[in-house]
Amino acid sequence: MKLNAFLLPILVFFFLCGLSGCGREIYDALQNNQQLRCQELPSSQYAECMEGLEESYESYSRTRNEALDRE
Repeated sequence: MKLNAFLLPILVFFFLCGLSGCGREIYDALQNNQQLRCQELPSSQYAECMEGLEESYESYSRTRNEALDRE
């Protein structure tokens, strides 16, 4: 099962990050992953895809915390 061998380390990473609070690292990894996905798109869609990656971690974190505080 190659999929399980690939997913297990990722799940362990996210679990440990949840315990230690490494939100910045997760955000950066997700941003990098999305950049790679954007690069696979035709050039006509690339710029629009990359626009969604302009938000800084600080801005994302502030928006997220405000949303959580409203709940």
